[in-house]
Amino acid sequence: MLVAVALAASMPALAADARAVGAAPPATAADRASRPVVTIYEFRSGVSEIGARGATDMFVTALVKSGRFRVVERSRLNEGVVREKQLNANGLATGDVGSTQLQGARFVFEGSVSQANASEDQRASGIGVGGMEVGGGSNRDTLAIDVRVVDASSGEVLDVVTAQRSVTATSSSLSGVGNLLSAVAGSRGYGIPVVPDVHVQQQHRESVDEALRSAIEAAVATLGERFGH
Repeated sequence: MLVAVALAASMPALAADARAVGAAPPATAADRASRPVVTIYEFRSGVSEIGARGATDMFVTALVKSGRFRVVERSRLNEGVVREKQLNANGLATGDVGSTQLQGARFVFEGSVSQANASEDQRASGIGVGGMEVGGGSNRDTLAIDVRVVDASSGEVLDVVTAQRSVTATSSSLSGVGNLLSAVAGSRGYGIPVVPDVHVQQQHRESVDEALRSAIEAAVATLGERFGH
């Protein structure tokens, strides 16, 4: 009983210690104010599997989660912020956001999928035994992004960050099991009137979205080191 009471009494302190170890302290107002204000209008993509809007959302998410920048909305400005300002300016909402200026950005990021090499590396192999065939192969595509850093006041391109990731696909197949059974039975003097066969094929391809997100996060980490706070 005494042990249980002691454990119960110590639980709040243990929980507080766990929160202190597992989570970073919240940013102070001074820390946030010292971060450069950045934005991105659109992440361009000429690859059919990668949508520009989805890539833009991934980039904004990575910027915010990095904790190195203050991010202002531009890509969807007309869908939310401008509408809210119009409602307020017309007296349909409380507050004074209708007369408040938007926060200006110090840096504008311009992102693009700059490289998408399909089948950059291909390999295939197989082996046959007694009519049974086992095969496998792999295919590697390369995805790369470029992010330009533009000074919003002068329009000067200050830097370019490139990140590259691979997208791997693998395949395996098995066929002709019936041929092998028939060959083995024949070698022992047995005949199989009906020869069953098995054909199995399996394919796996890594997610393009995961590769894109990984490349974006790597690019944002570099941006944070060079321009963030």
